[in-house]
Amino acid sequence: MIPCIRFRTAAVLATGLALVAPPAEALQLKVRFGGSPTPRDASQPVNLELTVTDDEGGVPSILLPHHEKTMHLVAVPEDLSEMVHIHPVDQGKGRFRLPIRDKRHLDDPDNSQAVAAFARPGRWWLFAEVSDFPDQTVLLQEDIVVPGRPKSKPMPEPLTWAGDVATTSVALGQTGATATWTRNRHPDGSLLLTCRLTDATGEEAGGFLPWLGMTAHGVLVGKGPDGPIFRHLHPEGGMIHGAGGQGGMNHGAMTMEPGAHHGGHHEAQVQTYPGKWTFVLGADDAVPGGIYRFWLQTRVEGGVRTLPFTLRL
Repeated sequence: MIPCIRFRTAAVLATGLALVAPPAEALQLKVRFGGSPTPRDASQPVNLELTVTDDEGGVPSILLPHHEKTMHLVAVPEDLSEMVHIHPVDQGKGRFRLPIRDKRHLDDPDNSQAVAAFARPGRWWLFAEVSDFPDQTVLLQEDIVVPGRPKSKPMPEPLTWAGDVATTSVALGQTGATATWTRNRHPDGSLLLTCRLTDATGEEAGGFLPWLGMTAHGVLVGKGPDGPIFRHLHPEGGMIHGAGGQGGMNHGAMTMEPGAHHGGHHEAQVQTYPGKWTFVLGADDAVPGGIYRFWLQTRVEGGVRTLPFTLRL
């Protein structure tokens, strides 16, 4: 079955793939920092509290795990300088809680980014992915402001394309690596972005492990005229069969224009994969030309690695 993807702002539903399926209730997302102190002091722990409600403010009928989590949360500041991909703890009845900057309560190793999340004042874009019907996902978007005087960071310069190829060095392991990007535009308007990692000897890097049911994840974020443009991408052929949760779901590309892990850590029997991934932006998911940040997330021995890139598309 082809997955049906639905995209929503905090209160507006937009159509995704054209499939006939029972309509689910409209969902909304409410976010706040809870507890004391507020995140004004970046050294002190604080909770991020998220509530998913239906369109009448009530408890959603059901939220299903997908890729082994009930909620996948991506947070990006307005200057696109960083990205965190974390998983709030499901407390039932549409309520989620995430301890920020408190290692004692991070019982999920895939929430390690929460230790440093929201350390800088300013506006952050939050993209929460949930599922309220089998083989469907909903993307909810909300903003939150960290108190204090914002200090924007300049975005790194985009990679220089030589034709349709661009290279850059990345930090991966003790010796580092080289990332080679290739772009391939099809006549139908779709765009294929391939990232290949090579080690210091020029050989293709390997030893990558499954994470959240996939060989890698890609997060693409840019600034559109009406707000953020968001895509959560999975590589072609990157789904790991037999992963827990709704491992058969493939979200493809997700767009949010307001008005995306802890999976399969079975070390003894896990297959490793080469460092080459192709992400597809289909014709229906095309992004306008401009500068975007792309975060490639993959798992190696020792934990998840997040590799940032700036791409002109």
